Amino acid sequence: MATADSPEPEGLPLDKFQLSPDDSDQARRANAIIENIRDDLDNLPEALLDLLTEVIKPLFIGGHSRVTPAGRKPAYAPPPTLPHFSPISIHEEPRWRLPLTFPLLQWIIHAYRSLPQPQRRQVLEAQFPLLIPPILNLIDDIPSSSRAEGFSLLRLLCHTITSANSDILKRTGLVDVCFDAIKSNFTLLPTLTPEDESLQVLQQLYPAALALAILRHGLLASLAHLGVGSSSISHVQLITFLLSQLIPIVEAMGLSAVAHLNRIIPILRNILLDPFALSVPELLPTALDAMGTIIKTCSPRIRDRWWSECLYGLVGCWCNILDDEAVSGAQPLPALIPTRDKARAVVRILHDTVDAEDWQKAVSTLCHEEKDVEGLFVPR
Repeated sequence: MATADSPEPEGLPLDKFQLSPDDSDQARRANAIIENIRDDLDNLPEALLDLLTEVIKPLFIGGHSRVTPAGRKPAYAPPPTLPHFSPISIHEEPRWRLPLTFPLLQWIIHAYRSLPQPQRRQVLEAQFPLLIPPILNLIDDIPSSSRAEGFSLLRLLCHTITSANSDILKRTGLVDVCFDAIKSNFTLLPTLTPEDESLQVLQQLYPAALALAILRHGLLASLAHLGVGSSSISHVQLITFLLSQLIPIVEAMGLSAVAHLNRIIPILRNILLDPFALSVPELLPTALDAMGTIIKTCSPRIRDRWWSECLYGLVGCWCNILDDEAVSGAQPLPALIPTRDKARAVVRILHDTVDAEDWQKAVSTLCHEEKDVEGLFVPR
């Protein structure tokens, strides 16, 4: 069983992709840099910096008007460009409109996730000023395909920032700049914009806006501020409400929510383990609903990394229920029957997610150590 405060994995495997071969100097240089990344990733930060300075930055000469060279919001930022009035001339062909621009930026942002902490945060924050101007320029570009790529990269950057436990977007004031760039694109609708182009942009815009809103308004930060995940829980009515809001947010984010599991799972686990949570009628059912939603929505990552933490919380919740029933002398305690049933239902969801052999081994060990938990694994 994982410990109560299991850290995020050291880093994700790095896929050394190669850009499609063409005759451009940029593609050849990028491929050479990526090819020279060592298997131990010791030179990955240097390679990412070379890609950004030698390949990406020359494509976006001039940076962006709403970002300083240091990667901060300027004292005076011009208003965001409306989609239908972009300053880029239709007769111009910006240097960044190359086949390599989007896949290379996408790979770079993904690559930070291969670094361990705290190096991940340090490298990402140091190179952040080189990342944000290209993304904003793509969002301001005229073709709908460029805008869609910009939104996709912004969403990925938000998730990578979250995985690094960084507040760089908020600290630099660029959350508002990014949100302003997004807002103007909600008007990309017929008849000014063809339906197929509108759909192409909006399908990437809404997930990006959601990821940005989570960083900006901080549902998880609110839960942490209220002490959720610590040794005791207070403000339970407010916490119950915030947990209820977590459910539709995770459902809307889909697999993108995996970037937040290292914060969400400990919060839910500690609520389920808290024996005093049973005294609040809606807290445990809401936490169980949230746990079930997380498991279903993020099942690949839950199976690979987090399932034992989920099981730990569910078993602790079940044991607390049994303890309450033992004290009251009623078994089952009528008021706790819905919570019992919900805990069993979430366990079934987790069972369907986990490798059968791993699951059977864990359940056998638990039932051998504590016979009373057998009821958790038996459908009602």
